[in-house]
Formats: sequence, structure tokens, C-alpha cells
Amino acid sequence: GWEFPTQLLVVVIVFTYAIICPIILPFGLLYFLGALTVYKKQILYVYSPVYESGGAMFPIAIQRTLFGLVCGQMTLLGYTVTRHCYYQPASLIPLPIMTVWAMRYMSRTFAEPSGSLSMERARHYDRSLHVSENGRNQDP
Repeated sequence: GWEFPTQLLVVVIVFTYAIICPIILPFGLLYFLGALTVYKKQILYVYSPVYESGGAMFPIAIQRTLFGLVCGQMTLLGYTVTRHCYYQPASLIPLPIMTVWAMRYMSRTFAEPSGSLSMERARHYDRSLHVSENGRNQDP
């Protein structure tokens, strides 16, 4: 939907500019607390889902959020170099490397296996979900 790109843009902006101007953090917090309240109410009482993706957007959201974190870390590295600090960037260089490693780890561990769910496992999962919702098996 249209909500995901907006939330992701705010995350990237807050991650990136919190290094230069930390006053943005309380505003980001207020935005997300307000969004939590609004979207929780809308999901519970307003929206009726037309389809269920089964969590297909989760790996993409994690990848893009971590990319925003890498942008913020690179901004911090650049900012410390422009302020003529040379020992701090040396200690900060592992941060983006570890974050990129975490992105690849999550992709290998979660995103790739979830994309290749067999039909048999999906059918078994759907049947068990149907039984747990209704309390009994109603398949023909």
C-alpha cells in the first residue's frame, strides 16, 4: 500500500539526519507514536483486507530499513571526517560492514527460504490454520 513508502522515507530521514541534528529524534518518535495510534485503529476498525500476503513484505521492509541505517552510518563517518576527527572514523568503519553483513544474513536466512515454500507445506499450513480458526476440520 501507500503507507509503507511513507513510513520508510521517514525512517531513512531520521536515521540519516539524526547524526547532524539530533533534535530530529523526538520529532521522529512523535511521528511514529502518532502513526502507531492511527494505523492501529485503522487496521482494527476501518480496513478490511482484500488479500493476505503472508508476510511477503517483511523481508523487503527489513532490507530497506537496514539500508537506511547504512546511510545514517555513512553520514556519521563523513561528518566525523569533515570535523577533522580521524580516530573516531577508524572505530566506526565496522558499523556499515556489520550492517551489510546483517542484511545478507537476513536475506539468506529468511527471505530466500520463504520465497520457495512448497505447495505441500503451504497446503498443510492452510489446513492447520483453517482447523485452528474453526475448531474442527471442514474440508470436503
